[in-house]
Amino acid sequence: MNRDLFQKFMQEIDESYLEEAFAAPGQTAVTPETAGKKRMIRLLRWGAAAVCICLVVTCAFFSSVRKDSDGRRISAGDLVSLGFRLILPEEAEAATYEMLDDGDTVKAEFTLKGEEYTCIVSKDAKALPPEGKAGEADWVSWYNEEDQVHYSLFASETQEGSDAEGGISSPALQTTAREIMESLGYDMEVALEGAQKVSYTIFTLDLQDGSEPLHVAETEFTLQGQRYIYRTAAATKTELQDLSGTAGTSYEKQSSAELGWCQAQIFWNEGKNGKILWLDLAPGLVYSLSVDSGASEDMLKEMAEILYTPMQGDVG
Repeated sequence: MNRDLFQKFMQEIDESYLEEAFAAPGQTAVTPETAGKKRMIRLLRWGAAAVCICLVVTCAFFSSVRKDSDGRRISAGDLVSLGFRLILPEEAEAATYEMLDDGDTVKAEFTLKGEEYTCIVSKDAKALPPEGKAGEADWVSWYNEEDQVHYSLFASETQEGSDAEGGISSPALQTTAREIMESLGYDMEVALEGAQKVSYTIFTLDLQDGSEPLHVAETEFTLQGQRYIYRTAAATKTELQDLSGTAGTSYEKQSSAELGWCQAQIFWNEGKNGKILWLDLAPGLVYSLSVDSGASEDMLKEMAEILYTPMQGDVG
């Protein structure tokens, strides 16, 4: 995969948000000058700074409509009054909208550059794309706990030039997802070469150890058949915290390693699941990377090195 592109996605954030994001209660904030010029993943634009994202509420208007189960016509304009926020790319054609049975979910189908897409928007939902679709094709989904709205975009049907799993090629799907996210106010880089089934989530994690909850930015993706979960948060302690969500998992092996100038802890079951945890004290950020299969000490460390770029830059 393209290492530079992957790093750009994972590590960029507007530096103006850092002072608020990395200041622990009662402590002096880390400024962009002291943190250095390198930046964190763009996901932290949502969460770590606790900056309220103002979603755009106006919708692109398309003439095509669809009737729901009650026979009521649903248009792009109706979505606003129904409490849904969705702006399709400007070049989208033949857009139709349908209110699903639960009343809290809207399905939009449209064509863009000859490819057919389906976008599902669900209120108060942190679920993957609808069962049956998620396993058939590549998809991109995103969810912000604060907004409590889940979006998923995937191929409507198999098309010429699709990937091996029957969906639209990953770059095309991710580019379309990025356009929709940017229209809604989410500044995300999703063009991960080689990565599939990419899911972005912002949520609050209670570690149940008496410490302050962590505001976590998570990217989950599949690469070469393995499912990875990469998380980062502003640390609430000066010691390593496990934000992987796997604290109760049993591991056969454990080791210590250096990741840049950070001390890391690696836990794994050889060839199966594993995780690596590390803390960067300078900006006050804690990280975790976990994988569901194929784990080894070297594999976990190497992938962590791909994803991680120190915010304070190269020193020494």
